[in-house]
Formats: sequence, C-alpha cells, structure tokens
Amino acid sequence: MLKNPDYYSTIQIRVTDLDTELLPEIFFQQGCSGIEEVNENFWKIYFKDLLPNARVERLLSRLFALNPSLHKEDIKIQRQMTRDWLAEWKEFFRPLKIGNHVWIYPPWEKMHTSEDDIHLIIDPQMAFGTGHHETTRLMIELTELYLQPGDNVLDVGTGSGILAILAKKKGAGQVCASDIDPEAITNARHNAMLNHVNQIEFIEGDVDKIPKYEHNLILANINRQVLQRLLSDLVVRLCAKGTLILSGLLEQDESIIIKEISSSLSLVEKRKLKEWRALVFKN
Repeated sequence: MLKNPDYYSTIQIRVTDLDTELLPEIFFQQGCSGIEEVNENFWKIYFKDLLPNARVERLLSRLFALNPSLHKEDIKIQRQMTRDWLAEWKEFFRPLKIGNHVWIYPPWEKMHTSEDDIHLIIDPQMAFGTGHHETTRLMIELTELYLQPGDNVLDVGTGSGILAILAKKKGAGQVCASDIDPEAITNARHNAMLNHVNQIEFIEGDVDKIPKYEHNLILANINRQVLQRLLSDLVVRLCAKGTLILSGLLEQDESIIIKEISSSLSLVEKRKLKEWRALVFKN
C-alpha cells in the first residue's frame, strides 16, 4: 500500500491490563511516530500513514499475545485527515521545561524567560521529537551534561531535529543530523530555520551515508533493534575519549546493549524515566 499524504492513523488503546514497559516497543516496531499518554488508562499512538491491513493484523496479534483477555473494544483504530494534525497538537503540545535551562515550545506560543534559558522552537508536523516523550527528555538532559563547546556532534535518527538544534545552541562545532525518513529531514531543516540555527548538515539515509570523520559526541534515540544494527557504525565514528549517548531503550533492552558494546566502550552512566532507559558510554 502506498503512503497517502492526506491521511495519518491513530490507535487509542486502554492500557490498564497491559504491560506498559513492553507496549511501546510493539508500536515502535510497527513504525509509530509518537505515543501520547492521555491518562493512566489510555494511550494514543500516532502513525504517519494509513495502516495497511497486514500491519493492523500484526499489531493486534502482538497485543493479544501480550494479554489474551484484551477486548477489541479496548482498541480504536482511526484514520485522520493530515490537516487536522496541527489542531490535535495545539491541544497537546504545551511549553515544556527540561532541566534548569531548556524550554521547548511550538511556534504559536510566545515565551518570556530568563536570558540564561535555551529556547527550542519545535513545529511538530509529523516528526518524532517534541520533548514530551521520556526518551527525548533523557537525551536532552544528558546532552546538556556531556556536550562541550566546540564538540563535533552526530545526531542519528534526528526526527524533528531537536537534539541537533540543542547541540548547536549549546556551542557545538560541526553538527551532523541524519534520518532515514525524508519527511523528518524536511521537518528538522524547518525547525533549524525557526531557531535561527544554521550550519547543521542534514543527511537523509542510514549511518553509512555519514562520513567517517570522528565525532566527540554521538546521540542516538532509536529503538533497541535498530541500535543493535547500528552500534558498530556508531563506534567507528566516535573519537578518542568521545561520548556515545543512547536512548529509546526499555529496561529489558539495557543489558543487551551493554553486553554488545562493552568490548568497545565503557559504560559511565545510566538514567531512567518511567519504563525508559538512557545509557552513556565513553571511548
């Protein structure tokens, strides 16, 4: 089925009787763009295209395997007009402060904060990364902590470009941001313009499209299956004494990633937020 640019899909699901630590991985494996935790009982899952029947069947199969007593009435799959995307996000996307100095807000909000604060203006469109998801928050906190002025930074799976833009505003030197989704790259460039940030090199494609020069800091907020495939490519692009920060990981993913990378890099920090994990490695 070809992607229809006029529609996207949402799934609203009751999560009361589901393992919410395993649930996000199921949706991200099927290509979801974001997860909104509406309340403690319901989640809303966003997909950038119309879900073909085969993907719906795979999703339902995984969900019923997670809880065989799940009722079909607990899962509501809808197609939405793309033009309604912004209206939904205007209700959901409010200014957000992360750490002591980072404010994230959409272009329709006006912010008046202290001059020490870092402002990240993110137009949500259809790309992942507004700061509301736990993995993005973890990555922002750790980027603030480990980034040194002048560092060469690589942001893999950039989504909305939020981490690359933050790195540049924090004084990074050369910043490269990649994503396999052309819409994400378009959105990331748009967000860089909104933030008056230039000199970020945006690359559409996988890590093998990125030149193998050495980076002081590499950021990758991607699910565990993709990270496992990319680990060796990331390590060879890290300079001596460089830092690799990974997220998009659930608790059960942590030991798998640490084991695979321990022969190359040293683990220096672990952080968690709800069911999500972030890992920091040093060369």
